[in-house]
Amino acid sequence: MGPDNENSKKFNVALYIALILLVIAAVACGFFAYRFFTQNNKLRKQWEASYSERVTPLPTSKAPVTPEPTKVPATVVPTETETPTPEPTPTPEPVEMIPADNLQSAFACMIRRSDGEILLDKDADARIYPASMSKVMTAVIALENANSLDDMVTVYAEDIDEAYLSDASLAGFDVDETVSVRDLLFGMMLPSGAEACEAIATYITDSRESYVDMMNAKAKELGLTETHFTNLTGLHDENQYTTCHDMAVLLKYAMENTDFRNIAAQPNYTCTPTEAHPEGLSFSSTLFANMGVTTFANGAVIEGGKTGTTDEAGKCLVSAAAFYGEEYYLCTAQAPLDSNGNFEDAVTIFSQLTR
Repeated sequence: MGPDNENSKKFNVALYIALILLVIAAVACGFFAYRFFTQNNKLRKQWEASYSERVTPLPTSKAPVTPEPTKVPATVVPTETETPTPEPTPTPEPVEMIPADNLQSAFACMIRRSDGEILLDKDADARIYPASMSKVMTAVIALENANSLDDMVTVYAEDIDEAYLSDASLAGFDVDETVSVRDLLFGMMLPSGAEACEAIATYITDSRESYVDMMNAKAKELGLTETHFTNLTGLHDENQYTTCHDMAVLLKYAMENTDFRNIAAQPNYTCTPTEAHPEGLSFSSTLFANMGVTTFANGAVIEGGKTGTTDEAGKCLVSAAAFYGEEYYLCTAQAPLDSNGNFEDAVTIFSQLTR
């Protein structure tokens, strides 16, 4: 083999090896290119995923929406109505006062139940001595504090002696006679029995003084600013006083109590029989026994009340009369002792009521 053939053979081998290396290099480049792009694509997806979590994507662009105009509520035009003309407050009619002329009593006052208006005023706020008109308050305290009108109470010698020694009027109960609270109240109001007052006081409370305190507390509650009591019965005491107006107001209050009204309205009453009074002790009302007429020509009717007499108080009377659905309360005081002026004045005054 010549030198040319040897060289040609070497050249071919070198070429073959070069081709092989070139193929290997190409394969290697392709492999590395594939790894690069694959890894890069994977990293990109991871980055995009983390980015989408960190950044709120912008909303997809849409055509702008024109907002609806805000609806303005239509103005409501109020219906024109005529403003009613307020009715004028009626001017109260002047109270038609009943004249106090020709009364025998030095003091007098009459009020109307519905409004308390004074319809007769003869020194109505002057101090007077109430005498046995005081028993209206004594009865009110008993009625408002007794457990029952059927409770039984014993009249003791002390009760009778207290009244007798004071020269007070008596109902006629005997020593140690046991009677009901109801019988004592009738004995107090109709014949003006002082022993009935004393017996009730010891039944209601522990002492007469405590009972008198209750009477004064009630007077204050009712606004009787010119009234003060020192005893149960109305025996004269300079510190036991009232006014005709206060006494009329007190009777108005008392007549609201059904039991008081029933007692004050009775001309006569007989107690439940006892051993001392087998046929029952009987009473007559000093009011109805002396009033004579109790229904007047104008239609007024006497409904009850309480009399009173002492030398200092003169003849007194607090009474109630009904007149066409209204009720009137009258107190007259200091009529002459030698007259029936307290009763006659009541007839004169109630007879002048008009509709």
